Amino acid sequence: DDTFSGAYFLPYGSPDAAAETGCCAPTDCGEGFTVVEAGASCAGEICTEGECCTENEKCDTVTCPEGYIAVAAPETVGCTGLACDASVDVAVCCTKDPAAFGTCEGYVCPQAKGVY
Repeated sequence: DDTFSGAYFLPYGSPDAAAETGCCAPTDCGEGFTVVEAGASCAGEICTEGECCTENEKCDTVTCPEGYIAVAAPETVGCTGLACDASVDVAVCCTKDPAAFGTCEGYVCPQAKGVY
C-alpha cells in the first residue's frame, strides 16, 4: 500500500491541510526522495507517495574525486537532491580510497631521535 498520512502527507480534514483535498506537506519525503511541490493537491483525501515525492538520482551518476571511490552499490544510494551534484554528494556517494588514505605509502617517517 503506497498511501501515507501524518508527517509527510496530510489527509483531508487535517488541521494542517491547505486544501479540500489531501496536500503534500512541506517536509522531507525521506532519504533519497524530494518533495515534488510542497502544498500540491492530491487526487484523493490522502496523498500517495507518488503524488508528493520523486526519487532522486542515484550515486552511480557521480564521478568521485581523486582519492575517493564509489560507495558499495551506488545504484541503490540516492543523492541529496533531485539531480546529483558531485560537490555536495561526495559525502553520500563516495568514500576515501583505502589505497590512497589507508596505508603508509607515500608517507615519510620523521627521523628517529634515539628511539630504536
